[in-house]
Amino acid sequence: MIKRISITVITLIVVLTMLLTPCLAAVTHDDFTVKGINLLSSNYDSIVAKLGEPKKKINEEYGQPPLTHLSYPGLKISVISESGQIVHMVIDNGDYQTKRGVKVGATPYKITKAYGKPYKTVLRGHVYYIYDTEPAGANRLIFDMTEGYASKIIYTTMPLN
Repeated sequence: MIKRISITVITLIVVLTMLLTPCLAAVTHDDFTVKGINLLSSNYDSIVAKLGEPKKKINEEYGQPPLTHLSYPGLKISVISESGQIVHMVIDNGDYQTKRGVKVGATPYKITKAYGKPYKTVLRGHVYYIYDTEPAGANRLIFDMTEGYASKIIYTTMPLN
Protein backbone atom coordinates (compact mmCIF):
# COMPACT_ATOMS: atom_id res chain seq x y z
CA MET A 1 0.00 0.00 0.00
CA ILE A 2 2.74 2.49 1.01
CA LYS A 3 4.78 1.48 -2.03
CA ARG A 4 1.81 2.17 -4.31
CA ILE A 5 1.25 5.62 -2.76
CA SER A 6 4.96 6.44 -3.15
CA ILE A 7 4.89 5.48 -6.84
CA THR A 8 1.73 7.56 -7.36
CA VAL A 9 3.28 10.59 -5.65
CA ILE A 10 6.51 10.26 -7.65
CA THR A 11 4.54 9.93 -10.90
CA LEU A 12 2.48 13.00 -10.00
CA ILE A 13 5.62 15.02 -9.26
CA VAL A 14 7.21 13.98 -12.57
CA VAL A 15 4.06 14.88 -14.56
CA LEU A 16 3.70 18.26 -12.81
CA THR A 17 7.36 19.03 -13.40
CA MET A 18 7.00 18.26 -17.09
CA LEU A 19 3.87 20.42 -17.38
CA LEU A 20 5.29 23.37 -15.46
CA THR A 21 8.80 23.41 -16.95
CA PRO A 22 7.91 25.72 -19.88
CA CYS A 23 6.30 28.16 -17.45
CA LEU A 24 9.28 28.10 -15.10
CA ALA A 25 11.91 28.82 -17.75
CA ALA A 26 12.08 32.44 -16.62
CA VAL A 27 15.02 34.56 -17.61
CA THR A 28 17.72 35.20 -15.06
CA HIS A 29 20.36 37.89 -14.52
CA ASP A 30 22.83 35.87 -16.62
CA ASP A 31 20.43 35.80 -19.59
CA PHE A 32 21.01 39.54 -20.05
CA THR A 33 24.61 39.03 -21.19
CA VAL A 34 25.96 39.44 -24.74
CA LYS A 35 29.69 39.07 -25.45
CA GLY A 36 30.45 39.49 -21.75
CA ILE A 37 28.38 42.69 -21.47
CA ASN A 38 25.54 42.42 -18.97
CA LEU A 39 22.56 44.76 -19.24
CA LEU A 40 22.13 44.79 -15.47
CA SER A 41 25.71 45.19 -14.27
CA SER A 42 27.97 46.50 -17.07
CA ASN A 43 28.50 50.16 -17.96
CA TYR A 44 29.93 52.36 -20.71
CA ASP A 45 33.56 51.76 -19.69
CA SER A 46 33.16 47.96 -19.68
CA ILE A 47 31.46 48.09 -23.10
CA VAL A 48 34.39 50.00 -24.62
CA ALA A 49 36.89 47.71 -22.86
CA LYS A 50 35.23 44.60 -24.37
CA LEU A 51 34.09 45.87 -27.79
CA GLY A 52 36.29 48.90 -28.45
CA GLU A 53 35.04 52.33 -29.45
CA PRO A 54 31.60 52.27 -31.11
CA LYS A 55 31.26 52.78 -34.87
CA LYS A 56 28.70 55.47 -34.13
CA LYS A 57 27.84 57.36 -30.94
CA ILE A 58 24.71 59.53 -30.67
CA ASN A 59 23.82 61.67 -27.65
CA GLU A 60 20.09 62.10 -27.09
CA GLU A 61 19.77 65.00 -24.67
CA TYR A 62 16.00 65.56 -24.86
CA GLY A 63 14.96 62.26 -23.23
CA GLN A 64 14.53 61.58 -19.54
CA PRO A 65 17.04 60.41 -18.63
CA PRO A 66 19.32 61.63 -21.44
CA LEU A 67 20.75 58.62 -23.32
CA THR A 68 23.83 57.87 -25.37
CA HIS A 69 23.36 55.32 -28.16
CA LEU A 70 26.35 53.20 -29.14
CA SER A 71 26.36 51.38 -32.45
CA TYR A 72 28.47 48.31 -33.21
CA PRO A 73 27.95 46.02 -36.22
CA GLY A 74 24.96 43.85 -35.25
CA LEU A 75 24.64 45.33 -31.75
CA LYS A 76 23.14 48.61 -30.54
CA ILE A 77 23.50 49.65 -26.88
CA SER A 78 21.85 52.57 -25.07
CA VAL A 79 23.32 53.91 -21.82
CA ILE A 80 22.28 56.68 -19.45
CA SER A 81 24.53 59.58 -20.46
CA GLU A 82 25.55 60.64 -16.93
CA SER A 83 26.10 57.25 -15.26
CA GLY A 84 26.96 55.03 -18.24
CA GLN A 85 24.46 52.41 -16.98
CA ILE A 86 23.11 50.22 -19.79
CA VAL A 87 19.33 50.39 -20.27
CA HIS A 88 18.81 48.78 -23.68
CA MET A 89 20.63 46.42 -26.08
CA VAL A 90 19.49 45.20 -29.51
CA ILE A 91 21.01 42.36 -31.53
CA ASP A 92 20.05 42.66 -35.20
CA ASN A 93 22.20 40.08 -36.97
CA GLY A 94 23.49 36.54 -36.45
CA ASP A 95 26.94 37.58 -35.22
CA TYR A 96 25.73 37.59 -31.61
CA GLN A 97 23.67 35.11 -29.62
CA THR A 98 21.86 34.98 -26.30
CA LYS A 99 23.33 33.18 -23.31
CA ARG A 100 21.14 30.18 -24.26
CA GLY A 101 22.39 30.08 -27.85
CA VAL A 102 19.49 31.80 -29.65
CA LYS A 103 20.46 34.02 -32.59
CA VAL A 104 18.64 36.34 -34.98
CA GLY A 105 16.86 34.02 -37.41
CA ALA A 106 15.73 31.59 -34.70
CA THR A 107 12.35 29.93 -35.11
CA PRO A 108 9.54 30.15 -32.56
CA TYR A 109 10.25 26.50 -31.69
CA LYS A 110 13.93 27.18 -30.88
CA ILE A 111 13.07 30.21 -28.73
CA THR A 112 10.32 28.37 -26.84
CA LYS A 113 12.59 25.39 -26.33
CA ALA A 114 15.31 27.63 -24.84
CA TYR A 115 13.14 29.99 -22.77
CA GLY A 116 9.73 28.39 -22.31
CA LYS A 117 6.35 29.76 -23.24
CA PRO A 118 6.53 33.52 -23.92
CA TYR A 119 4.06 36.29 -23.30
CA LYS A 120 3.07 37.26 -26.86
CA THR A 121 1.94 40.75 -27.81
CA VAL A 122 1.58 43.06 -30.79
CA LEU A 123 2.89 46.63 -30.49
CA ARG A 124 2.90 49.09 -33.40
CA GLY A 125 2.38 46.27 -35.88
CA HIS A 126 5.23 44.11 -34.54
CA VAL A 127 4.78 40.69 -32.96
CA TYR A 128 6.91 40.19 -29.84
CA TYR A 129 7.77 37.25 -27.60
CA ILE A 130 8.48 38.70 -24.16
CA TYR A 131 10.24 37.12 -21.19
CA ASP A 132 10.35 39.00 -17.87
CA THR A 133 12.57 38.63 -14.85
CA GLU A 134 11.10 38.85 -11.38
CA PRO A 135 9.62 41.20 -10.41
CA ALA A 136 7.66 41.02 -13.66
CA GLY A 137 8.43 43.84 -16.04
CA ALA A 138 11.61 45.03 -14.35
CA ASN A 139 13.89 43.61 -17.07
CA ARG A 140 12.80 42.07 -20.33
CA LEU A 141 14.23 39.81 -23.01
CA ILE A 142 12.20 40.40 -26.17
CA PHE A 143 12.24 38.66 -29.55
CA ASP A 144 10.78 40.55 -32.53
CA MET A 145 8.87 37.77 -34.33
CA THR A 146 7.10 39.93 -36.94
CA GLU A 147 8.72 38.05 -39.84
CA GLY A 148 7.89 34.63 -38.33
CA TYR A 149 11.42 34.28 -36.93
CA ALA A 150 13.55 36.35 -34.54
CA SER A 151 14.53 39.42 -36.56
CA LYS A 152 15.79 41.29 -33.47
CA ILE A 153 16.69 40.32 -29.92
CA ILE A 154 16.09 43.09 -27.41
CA TYR A 155 17.28 43.34 -23.81
CA THR A 156 15.73 46.24 -21.93
CA THR A 157 15.03 47.81 -18.56
CA MET A 158 12.86 50.46 -20.22
CA PRO A 159 9.05 50.43 -20.22
CA LEU A 160 7.21 49.10 -23.27
CA ASN A 161 5.13 51.74 -25.02
